[in-house]
Amino acid sequence: MRNYIFFCLMLISGLLFAGHKTETFYIYFQTDQHNLDRSENEKLEKICDFLKQHPGSSIELTGRTDFDGSDAYNIGLSEKRANEVKMYLTTKGFKNHIVSKKWFGENRPLASNLEEKGKAENRSVEIVIKYLYYNNTAEWLKENAENQKQVFSFNSGKSTKIVSKNKNVIQIPADAFVKENGEKLHPGEKVNVEINEVSSVLEALVNQTYTLSGDQLLETGGMLKMEAFCNNSKLVLAEGKNIKLEIPTPTEKEDMFVFEGYTDKNGNLDWKNTGTAFVNNYSLRKESFKMNENILLAMVKKNKTTKPHLKDHNYKHKIPVFSKMPREPKAPTKPVQPTAKSLFHPFVYIFTTKKMRQKAINREYQKSMVQYEKREANYQKRLAKYNSLLVKYSKEIAAYEEEKRVFYAWLDQSMEELDKEMRCFTEYYDLQRINKGLLYLYNKSLKNKLYDQSPLKSFKTIACASDEHDETFQNLMILSQKKWVLLAARNMDYDQMVKQMSSKGYFDQNRYKYKPFNMTYWMQVYQYNGHLDEFIEDHEGEFTRLFKDDFENHLTLTQRKKKIADEENSRNYFVANTNKLGWINCDRFVKEPMITVETKIIPGAAQMAVLSNIRSMLPVFVDPISSTSKVKLPDKKAFKFVTLSIEGSYAYLSIVEATASRNLTIVPEFKKMPVEEANQLLARL
Repeated sequence: MRNYIFFCLMLISGLLFAGHKTETFYIYFQTDQHNLDRSENEKLEKICDFLKQHPGSSIELTGRTDFDGSDAYNIGLSEKRANEVKMYLTTKGFKNHIVSKKWFGENRPLASNLEEKGKAENRSVEIVIKYLYYNNTAEWLKENAENQKQVFSFNSGKSTKIVSKNKNVIQIPADAFVKENGEKLHPGEKVNVEINEVSSVLEALVNQTYTLSGDQLLETGGMLKMEAFCNNSKLVLAEGKNIKLEIPTPTEKEDMFVFEGYTDKNGNLDWKNTGTAFVNNYSLRKESFKMNENILLAMVKKNKTTKPHLKDHNYKHKIPVFSKMPREPKAPTKPVQPTAKSLFHPFVYIFTTKKMRQKAINREYQKSMVQYEKREANYQKRLAKYNSLLVKYSKEIAAYEEEKRVFYAWLDQSMEELDKEMRCFTEYYDLQRINKGLLYLYNKSLKNKLYDQSPLKSFKTIACASDEHDETFQNLMILSQKKWVLLAARNMDYDQMVKQMSSKGYFDQNRYKYKPFNMTYWMQVYQYNGHLDEFIEDHEGEFTRLFKDDFENHLTLTQRKKKIADEENSRNYFVANTNKLGWINCDRFVKEPMITVETKIIPGAAQMAVLSNIRSMLPVFVDPISSTSKVKLPDKKAFKFVTLSIEGSYAYLSIVEATASRNLTIVPEFKKMPVEEANQLLARL
């Protein structure tokens, strides 16, 4: 019976941020500007490095301005600043990390706007990064234990049906609880029931629950812990009251019993068989959703396109040869008549007559004039040649601007060709991904295996998923890289391009020095399917019928069948009653010879052995004599040995697969990964 069941948050607000840290950064802008300065770009690069070191982070952006200008103008400017930072982080691959973006203009300033220093601080975007961080594994275990707790509130005087996160069904009769001293609750008092479930290795590690009863191995069909409270006082079940448990059946074993958990003398959780058997019922099976397969196949056939071919593009441009600017010759200097004192030594000078001195001066001057006349004749020849070269150079300079125009026209044409080819490839792969989504639904429906209750969402997800291993896709990305090379070249001066990127008389864009190809960035860009919305619009009639009319009718029919099955108590569950709260286990004994396997002690780590085939999770205990860790396992059975250590934002996870045998020693092999990834791996074991 369903009556007033309220599913509450698993933690009080004070615990929501356990295991998290925050870092705050500020990006500053010039007055009335929203473009990023070079220094702020460098700061954002460091922020991106920080995000890479802390995967799973969430980013909150807040844009602000100083109080110059109107309030409306400043609101818009702060939005532009927040968008500028968001665009930068998006291009670096952190789009999905941004959880909020706000802008307040001059409102909510960081500092006083009455001083220039404060105004400069307010011209900013605040970046708050929240990331997972644990000091040790114990802290991670404690937080997850709280996170996994589910709380349900209801009126104590009414019967209640609780459906937990893992689909366990708990039916509680009216007036089922009393206080520990036997005192009854007042009519209408609220009862809080706390539920902890264990159906995966992750949940078993967190709750420190294992499938051993004493030294006997158990196979579990599911375990959970129930506790009840009223006004913070612990409650127990009233005499004669039973709680009905319905646990989803992961196995069709028939000798499952209710085991109650208790704490042994060492403080460990142990199990006691109550003798109450679980009843199995498998009459209700999942029903596959049917879609109109003819419509799906018709859309696929209509949507087929021919795969384009890569073309050989001309990436070289011939550079005309220009003469260097001629150098104007320098005219010779006409000699001057020397003096007698410059020609004769002072001692010789006193023994010469005036006539002798004049004769020597005339002779030396005539000699200089002969040399000058020769240089003057040579100068006139070089001057004539210079004037001729100057005329030729002037004509080449006149053709320089025309050559630049021709070059940039070639550059634009090259980019246009690349753009055209990229559009062809993009359209082809977009349509291929659309067909892949349609064929997924077609094959699932054809084989009666379509259990997806959101097929349109699944179709869109597949239609936007990329294929990293397609060789042509790789080539397409390389073409895109060459396009950016050409674009980058446009930011260079023509003379600089010719100087840096010419080879044997040709401009060669492949000589341009660019950063290594970033496939990660392009994979994220390629997740967008630009032709998906257009395809859905062009096939509006088919999509309306497939995902609305037919599907909703089938969904309604399925829900009606399920309701009838529920009313007949015909579910795919183990069903039994219990008259106690605490840990309850749906279990059976497994009669297997047990042996001891050793492993290395990893201080501070959480360890567990997992037997997937018989759904058992076994603890590791430390042997103080041999200084090793040991675990008891069934002989010659395959198992997985899990070791988990948490440090900061990362998990060190080792999952060693082996077969139990005597003298076997397990050596953990750790892989470093984000905590979220380790959680997902453990939840699937």
